[in-house]
Amino acid sequence: MALYSNNNLPAAHTESIKRTVAAVSAFKDDPRIYAWALVDEPMNGIDPSNRADMNGAKQLLEDSYRAVRDIDDRHPTYIVDNSNVLEAVKYTDIFNLDNYSGGANTSGITTAIHNLTTKHPRIPIYELAKAYDTPPINAMRNSVYRALEAGASAAGFFSFSDAADFSKANHYPIYLHPVWDDFVALNSIEIPILYDLYVHDKAVILNSYDSGDPEYGLVWKIWQVEGNTYLLAHNKSTAPTLAPLSIPYPGEYIATPVGLSARPLATGGNDNPSISARTQLQGSDTIPLGVLASEEIALYQLTAPPAPQPPDEPKQPIDQDPAEPKPSHPDAPRDSDPTSTPPVASANFTALSIPATGRPADTAHTTVVQVAYLIPVAMGFVVAGLYLVYSRGYSGRGGRK
Repeated sequence: MALYSNNNLPAAHTESIKRTVAAVSAFKDDPRIYAWALVDEPMNGIDPSNRADMNGAKQLLEDSYRAVRDIDDRHPTYIVDNSNVLEAVKYTDIFNLDNYSGGANTSGITTAIHNLTTKHPRIPIYELAKAYDTPPINAMRNSVYRALEAGASAAGFFSFSDAADFSKANHYPIYLHPVWDDFVALNSIEIPILYDLYVHDKAVILNSYDSGDPEYGLVWKIWQVEGNTYLLAHNKSTAPTLAPLSIPYPGEYIATPVGLSARPLATGGNDNPSISARTQLQGSDTIPLGVLASEEIALYQLTAPPAPQPPDEPKQPIDQDPAEPKPSHPDAPRDSDPTSTPPVASANFTALSIPATGRPADTAHTTVVQVAYLIPVAMGFVVAGLYLVYSRGYSGRGGRK
């Protein structure tokens, strides 16, 4: 819950403190509360060389933190900022970086998250990726991947406001946003996989590589989680990889691209405006990913090829008593025993439906009568079926026709 005022005065400011105390007191036991937002970007615009301004901003943050924690010691406090972040992070329980990278180079997110997680390892660091002004989907995707790779505890987005801005004449439903479908795939398919790998510590790493350059290098990992095997290769450089990438893998595999890896993606770069969709791979021993484009992420799920099916066994002939003569015709008697019962010939005929006058055909009542006549012949009996069809209907006046 945001505790600062509309003009972004912090929670402990003289114009905000009464509302802060009332809100925290009223909702501190509400299960819907996740955290208390003290202020939005409190260090934005503050010159760190101006000691008076910097000390005043830090004092107001400390007062805001104490005002909330004196009332509620269970829910954390929350601050989002992108300026002087190493100072702002000291006055909150959760810090959210909003380094809105919306172009073809998202390396600044890696640097900022790495510095925060390294210098303040006990404070959860979140990343708030840019979603307003319709950034290319590859920038949104790299923002999330870079943050989690650098040690962030969570990632979110801000915001699809250009879709829901009802003050504009061209506002539209959010599901018609140009990147909405790609965003849904990223959020519902890929991010849960990344959380298991980087946040929840569920993954068992099978093999990995890191070039050693956190901003512009190459990393890849193969891991397992809950019976599923995944491969991630991330080229963080603004240039394609210098050589095709082949990753060692023990045994046979089928590599199926996951989420946005199976789609062409817009990058926003002039040299490489889009990334081609990846296709399924199958082989053994090595996985040939080829050249990775600038800031390309290749995510695959690895499965074993299906086991070969054994050939169908030939059908065995039905055993027959050699002493028993083979019948010459399916309907012929098996021997000349005059007491044997001859088979009854059967035939399937479709009875014609003759509709009554003035009634549709499907409402006519049809009666089929089968009369069988036995006709003696020299060596046996043949049954002839005579099918007589009677149609019974009614006139519109109710009389018999």
